[in-house]
Amino acid sequence: IRVNLSRHLSAFDCIKAPSGQVQSLLTLRGQLHQSPLIKPPVSPYQVRRLKLAPGSKMEGITRVLWSAYVDSKVALVLATDPSNQASHAWYLIDTSVPSFTSAGELPVPIVTNITSVYTDMIAYTAGKVAWVDTDLNVCLIDLTNGGDYSHIVMPKVNDQGNPVVEVSDIMFHSSGELLAVEHNAANQFSIISIAAVVETADASAITFVQATSDKFNSNKMYLTEKMLYFLSDRDVMTDVGSPWGTRAPMPHLKSSSAVYGLPLAKDSEPMIHIPENNMPEVPEEGASNAENASDKEVTEAPPLELSLENLISKSYRLEYIPAGRYYSILCAGANYLTMLDMNDAKVQIIAWVDDGPSNMPKEVPLVAVDSLESIGFSANNQYFYLVMEGKLLVVENNLEGLLSLKEGDVKEVFTEGMALHVQPQLEYLSMYEDAWRLLRDYFYDKNMHGVDWPAVYKRYLPLVSRCGKREELDDILKYMASELSALHVFVYGGEYTEPAPYLDGSAPLHQVASLGATFNRTNAGYAVTNIFIPDPDFDHVDGNPISSPLSLWTLRLTGQAGLVAGDVITHINGENVLSVPDLGYLLRGVAGQSVQITVQRAASNAPDSVIVVPIDQNHAADLRYRAWEYSTRMKAKRLAADRGFTLGYIHLRDMGTSAENTFTRQFYPDYNGQVLIVDVRHNHGGNIDSWLLDALQRKAWGYWQGRATNVTNGGLGWDEQFSFRGHIVVLIDEKTSSDGEGFSRGMKSLGLAKLVGTRTWGGGIWLSSDNHLVDGGIATAPEIGTYNNKWGWGLGIEQMGVEPDVVVDNDPHKAFLGEDKQLEKAIEILSQMLKDDPVKLPDNPGPHPNRSISSFGNGCPA
Repeated sequence: IRVNLSRHLSAFDCIKAPSGQVQSLLTLRGQLHQSPLIKPPVSPYQVRRLKLAPGSKMEGITRVLWSAYVDSKVALVLATDPSNQASHAWYLIDTSVPSFTSAGELPVPIVTNITSVYTDMIAYTAGKVAWVDTDLNVCLIDLTNGGDYSHIVMPKVNDQGNPVVEVSDIMFHSSGELLAVEHNAANQFSIISIAAVVETADASAITFVQATSDKFNSNKMYLTEKMLYFLSDRDVMTDVGSPWGTRAPMPHLKSSSAVYGLPLAKDSEPMIHIPENNMPEVPEEGASNAENASDKEVTEAPPLELSLENLISKSYRLEYIPAGRYYSILCAGANYLTMLDMNDAKVQIIAWVDDGPSNMPKEVPLVAVDSLESIGFSANNQYFYLVMEGKLLVVENNLEGLLSLKEGDVKEVFTEGMALHVQPQLEYLSMYEDAWRLLRDYFYDKNMHGVDWPAVYKRYLPLVSRCGKREELDDILKYMASELSALHVFVYGGEYTEPAPYLDGSAPLHQVASLGATFNRTNAGYAVTNIFIPDPDFDHVDGNPISSPLSLWTLRLTGQAGLVAGDVITHINGENVLSVPDLGYLLRGVAGQSVQITVQRAASNAPDSVIVVPIDQNHAADLRYRAWEYSTRMKAKRLAADRGFTLGYIHLRDMGTSAENTFTRQFYPDYNGQVLIVDVRHNHGGNIDSWLLDALQRKAWGYWQGRATNVTNGGLGWDEQFSFRGHIVVLIDEKTSSDGEGFSRGMKSLGLAKLVGTRTWGGGIWLSSDNHLVDGGIATAPEIGTYNNKWGWGLGIEQMGVEPDVVVDNDPHKAFLGEDKQLEKAIEILSQMLKDDPVKLPDNPGPHPNRSISSFGNGCPA
């Protein structure tokens, strides 16, 4: 497998060997490699690259997840333990020779059988390693305890009573004396707590001290010798000034954070300026960094004393750095701070450099990162790396190193010709065990729904050795995962063998393009029976064009006439369409290309030549679906008009960002209708049900009347603005799934709607889909249980589905022909609801009151 750094690199570390050579430790797709830093060009004969794990006969037996140098000869490695069902384990390995070289020579872990580790939440420094596991424990090992490698579990509550559970980042102070943890407070705001970890023998003696307030979010922390820097969104501002206007404008809080500092040194001043002769100089444009580097002697500083007293009150804003959409603080020192900046859609690395007490710190752009693939730190935070254009660039994590980015004077890890080798049978076994353990450690119920999970492991294990390809392993993983009887379990995404056309790049030449229509083959050619027409008011939806290549709306842009039903296509690019078995033969590989078609026009019976641009099958499927949405909306409005009432119709195919856009487009123009149908048939889920429920729960309690305007003639309507006052039916079916079901259950539970259709899919446990296998595949683990007092676990959705109030099942063949009994029943029910409870404006209060002074009789009572 050719190394792809942006896909395969999961951990990185660097160390300077006694020889002066800087070596890097690369965790690449479950394997561990060591390679030097170089300045190209260099010959492969000049460098030594070594695969540290696994050996050439054992490739795939273990999965290396993370690694760091303890010293130039020893590395700390997190890997799966082949002798213990791929449990996560910590190893200390020799970096001069490979490990995991044979089944009989497996290294002995210093700690094994630990709960699965979140590999993006590991911190290491000064002989200590800390991590967060899937039980949300913060764990720590002190490697300097004379061979006692037992790990401790840190406290789960800080000194202010806030839980230290929902952790998003951890980081050591360079001395190893402090561990900072970024986590959620009880009110879900992100805060930072710090623990002194000088003594780790007794976990009960360790206390997390809250360092930031829980009134706002504080995150993206970075620790230096004397300071904790972090981002905080304390100055909350909206860019929506009032609720007036269409689509019910709501407060929108701009994503903006400022940079804050918190001194950690005892008796420290808020801002510490260091003597100028201790500062690296910032080179002028065009000057080399080497010429400007300071070579003056630095006075040795006294030992630093750290303090965790009164932390919350000590933080202050770095006023010279403007608030913005900062992605993270990359690194900081006594006189500089460097950030990844995402303001105004720009992505660049910027340093703010403090030149001393007499000057304001100045902004120094270091490098634009338009081609950035990934960015990060070495495990010890002493080096900073960027993956750009397939190269792994590395600089020291200080101002001199970062300034070398500006000059282009950087080293890179020697990865030329690097490849990963895998023994498939060994890796299939490793992935099977990995998937089994990840399901065990990620599943929301530690009791695994009462399933004997070790017995499940044994049941399917013998089948793994019979796997001849990756797809067959997926079959076994599906059988194993299905034992949990949970609906949100999916198996997908591994490294599958691609068919030959995908390997040689010829796949597009084999794909049949679409003309966005249906046809019947006749003796004259292919007669158009239907052209897919979505809502003609929208030529683009979510930024994409949505018209059929044959439609009037497409062809009129080039001065051509659109096709209609009855027109017959006789030739494509000069070839008679009857000379091939199917029209698709002449549309292979032409998506996005101009094609000439000859048409016999039904209206004139005359031939016509038209230039069209066929679309690919994905766009064709989307076009056909949008045409169904539009025709269903028009049918619903027509049926309602026939019964004498006004109707709004919304179809949501999912519960993602596009669904929010769809809701906005389809709800607000009809918010004043008497009834509303929300159609979530075929909805495949997402996570925005709370937004939609919030919008549909709004109630009208007051009405506005101007001098000559009111809600009936386009004036202001009612408060709450754009609240829906009528009756609602939600359409559901067997393909309504996940958050589509959550929305339906919410509409029913809150008394907002009746449900019509068929029982839904039945997935009521939520998931994050982050328990990936070594090749990127996954057997998803439902991670978040749902419940309420009425339904208990799963909200009456899991394994049951949401039952409609009125059951109506569409006959598939009749539905294909255009019949929709579910929609018709919804109209019937809404009509009856209007008869039972008409939707009317409140009665006119009558004449306006007399407010004249004379109306009070003998004068103003005041």
